[in-house]
Amino acid sequence: MKKFYNIALSVGLVFMGILSMAINARAQLPLVLSKSSDFSTDDRAFSRSDTLFIKVTRPDIDFTNLKEMDFRLKPNSGGNDVEGSFTNNFDGTYTTEVFLGSLDASETDWELEVEIEDDAGNRFKAKENITITNDGSAPPQNEDNHKVEVRGHISEIQGNQILVRGLWITVDDQTEIIGRSNQMMSFADLSAGKLVQVSAVREADGSLRAVRVKIEEENENELEVKGVITAIGPDSLVVEGTIFFVDDNTEILDKNKQPVSLSDLMVGQFVEVKAQLLQDGKLWARRIKVDDENQMEDEFELTGPIESLNDSTIVVAGVTFFIDDQTQVFNDDEFPIGLSALQVGTLVEIKGVIRDDGLLWATRIKIEDNSNAEVETKGTIDSISETEIVVNGLAFKIDSTTVILDRSHSAADFSILQVGLFVEVKAFRQPNGDLLAVRIKLDDDFRDKVELKGAIQALTENSIQVFNTLFMVDSTTLIWTTKRIRSLFPTSL
Repeated sequence: MKKFYNIALSVGLVFMGILSMAINARAQLPLVLSKSSDFSTDDRAFSRSDTLFIKVTRPDIDFTNLKEMDFRLKPNSGGNDVEGSFTNNFDGTYTTEVFLGSLDASETDWELEVEIEDDAGNRFKAKENITITNDGSAPPQNEDNHKVEVRGHISEIQGNQILVRGLWITVDDQTEIIGRSNQMMSFADLSAGKLVQVSAVREADGSLRAVRVKIEEENENELEVKGVITAIGPDSLVVEGTIFFVDDNTEILDKNKQPVSLSDLMVGQFVEVKAQLLQDGKLWARRIKVDDENQMEDEFELTGPIESLNDSTIVVAGVTFFIDDQTQVFNDDEFPIGLSALQVGTLVEIKGVIRDDGLLWATRIKIEDNSNAEVETKGTIDSISETEIVVNGLAFKIDSTTVILDRSHSAADFSILQVGLFVEVKAFRQPNGDLLAVRIKLDDDFRDKVELKGAIQALTENSIQVFNTLFMVDSTTLIWTTKRIRSLFPTSL
């Protein structure tokens, strides 16, 4: 009997070990959708009583310097969608949850869009289809249900697999490999260090198979603009007031991602333009893509305090939005609340569209947390102690959550910081007024340059004051809007 017990125990331990390995492997998937809050399952079929738990794992993305951290859940039929943001866990993972009982009960097939991106351009973007029914029955398997897009440098090649942003992706005979000038390439043309955009699908075993690999041109002077075409010339087009030049190397795609020519584009179309700033100051369109028709409404997004509010309208930053029972309102923790929770003076982010009646309607209002104002600065370290560092005359508190990075962007110890070193500091204003540094990075750019990010305190025709620091401006000062469009000073600020 004792012998049998030992055998049973050994088999049980082996089984538990296999189960643990399976759970750990699932936890390392870049995107997990689960009915369980511990993400122990990876599901695509849900019942209306379930909560959808979403987790993104991307340690290569700089979680202290994020540009996008959003998701969108929309019905395939084109009905009302749900938008929200992830919780940054400050460890390379991002999580959120959606109670499915609050969604439109008439819709069954839904598409989840996820995008996480930092200011350096490291990005994770994925689409997953899920089914929501009364009993949680499983949807038929479809390759379109498991699309993943990743952009980054190839760090390693083994056999027929490439490693991009920590993800091993298989390249097979069906994979389309495109060169910088849109010519067909082969697997032999791929090498470590090349910048690529990969469109892949996730197989049943969790592995990724590349459908398309696009070799991209490295260029730091790159920007991306989305908006409506307002003018088209023989070799240019205007989007959001910016002129983009087009040549034979410009990749132009319709809404189905099929190649078209400049003459196929029309004024009024909603497009996404990726461009590079040339040495002569012109913007060359590297890629133009027509967005889906459901994005061709004029979309608006503003952040500012509520100036006035009644049962049918809300005024933010001087712009009047109409509101109704379809307007979604969230607090700063992304928890749904009612319109009654809004007050004049509350800082909000508001999104709206111009409907067929020509009026600007608010689709989503989110209360912003104004207690943690963000500050960024570059400069030499003036002084340093165990709990504080002073840069450009600003004192930053340091604690166990502060991330220290060396010049190669690798994690480093606090001891590498010394008076006189040039650093970049990112911090948040705490409720007690202290600036808590979340990231300190060594910088080779040893120039008399200061960068600050915060609310404008004062503004004149030739100066601007941010965080008690006065900056002089003139005709050479570049002003960019939130969409990275050049603007004028000071009337558009």
